[in-house]
Amino acid sequence: MEEKCVVQDFVMTIQSKGSDPVEVINEGEYFNATSLNFMKIIKSGDVVYFDQVRCKCPGNPASRKINSMVFKMR
Repeated sequence: MEEKCVVQDFVMTIQSKGSDPVEVINEGEYFNATSLNFMKIIKSGDVVYFDQVRCKCPGNPASRKINSMVFKMR
């Protein structure tokens, strides 16, 4: 039986060339409305950071931080 961890929250930061970074705090495992709106305007060359990702795993009473992820959009 395969058990899966569930994302509880994360911070998404978008860095566009020539602009200040935009940070969105997202509660839960799915993108909220604000995150989705920013995802729609991402352009080629932008960098998206997913940081402070916390997840809850079966059998573990506390959530834990997992590694950050960085994507450079094509």
